[in-house]
Amino acid sequence: MVKDDWTQCPRCTFPGLYSQFVEHLGADATCPMCEQPVTPAELHKVPENEVILDDEVTPDAAETGASP
Repeated sequence: MVKDDWTQCPRCTFPGLYSQFVEHLGADATCPMCEQPVTPAELHKVPENEVILDDEVTPDAAETGASP
């Protein structure tokens, strides 16, 4: 894990490595957690200490992009 390679899904805030998330989107243009469409341009690197870890992502939150 590299501290400056973090990102989050803009829909459900699923955290992941930016480089791996972009690579995944090259094969499948959806978030691996919420399965909502995401483009590489929507991903932004975030500092490790700003990654939000929620206990769970509800289906409503995934659809609207809101956190529970």
